Amino acid sequence: MIVILGGGISGIATAWFLKQRTDQPIILLEKAPRLGGWIQSTTVDGFFFEKGPRSLRPQGGEETLRLIQELGLEDQVVLGESAAHERYLYFNDSLRKLPRSFKECLLSPWMWSIVPSLLTEWTKGPSELDDESIYEFISRRLSPHIAHRFMDPMTQGIFAGDIQSLSMKSCFPKIYNLEKEHGSITRGVFAKKKKPDDNEFISWAKKSSLYTLQDGLASLVKRLAAKLNADIKLSTPVTGLDFEQNQILVKTPDHTFTADRVISTLPANALAPLLQSPVSDLLSAIPMKTLSVVNLGFHQSVLHHHGFGYLIPSSEGEKVLGVVWDSSAFPTQNQHPDQTRLTVMMHEYDEEAMHLALRRHLGITQAPDYVSHNLMQQAIPQYTVGHSQRLAEIRDRLPTNFHMVGNSFEGVSVNDCILQAINLREKTATFYN
Repeated sequence: MIVILGGGISGIATAWFLKQRTDQPIILLEKAPRLGGWIQSTTVDGFFFEKGPRSLRPQGGEETLRLIQELGLEDQVVLGESAAHERYLYFNDSLRKLPRSFKECLLSPWMWSIVPSLLTEWTKGPSELDDESIYEFISRRLSPHIAHRFMDPMTQGIFAGDIQSLSMKSCFPKIYNLEKEHGSITRGVFAKKKKPDDNEFISWAKKSSLYTLQDGLASLVKRLAAKLNADIKLSTPVTGLDFEQNQILVKTPDHTFTADRVISTLPANALAPLLQSPVSDLLSAIPMKTLSVVNLGFHQSVLHHHGFGYLIPSSEGEKVLGVVWDSSAFPTQNQHPDQTRLTVMMHEYDEEAMHLALRRHLGITQAPDYVSHNLMQQAIPQYTVGHSQRLAEIRDRLPTNFHMVGNSFEGVSVNDCILQAINLREKTATFYN
């Protein structure tokens, strides 16, 4: 018997992919009364909002698109509007549109200060360090200015974290590997050859920089659960794990399951108390960030910009990290054409600071018709420098019939979690024959 701990996207995707390789019974244990974890799509008071992840990237997310095909959800896929390609930064009291190509970079006067760094990056030799902070890596290869102005807000938008402490290797592995494999980011970008995808659906999805599902990303979770032939037990927290020879005893308040193999998709801070030191100590050393996500709905059109939204560099000293323009990126999810839907991200919720920021940044003076504040408590793992080495040490100390998948380990996005589930299936294929 296989027991999966956690019913977020990592857990339910792991169950789905393992079912393709084995007839062994699978039991999935989830402490909450519902599946999906941070994925939660809602329609309240006439407004549709995602409380957690809201969109997916087709580039690098081919396995997610294939999963959507397997589940027959292609007709639910909504590509981002052309406006969704436009991303902005807010600094020096102004919204600045980010260029989408090197040509646009040359044509944007406010970008001219970074052009010399881009043109000379290829002349700089690679580092011999195995890992370094995002700030150190980008400052070395490009410039401290680029690290603060561009990588800082991007890192805040993805990890809500600090470029001075987060790992380049673990947070942005594709950029990190360009240097390792080609000696420079620039040479790596030009060396990469785009392979045409023979899957028409995936090729179509890649016409946009992002997509979602019309009824929300919770549709993916619901379809997986409906088609998954597994024993799903909700409201069932795991209280203990005992390792006995070739089996693992999984304890819950009402029952103890005897498993041949256990896959944990729990966050590192939830898994740590279930294991013994030093593994528990290593897991506890993975910091977790809390993020305030505020959904704002207006029954009228109040947004005078078009795009996906904007991020704010830390140097601006703002309490708001960024704002997503949901109604501009995915207008088909509006309940009527004139709606405006915004999502504001903050480290700590401050209503007055939020409304002041919307007034200064976007010229929005109207009070919203709908407000929902969602505190994502310890939701975002922080891959600090040395994360990959710590992760390898954790796995070396675990028994071979215990595995870890999830956003605490090798990528925080939905695409990353699904890819980890697929990789686990491939790595452990021989155990399920």
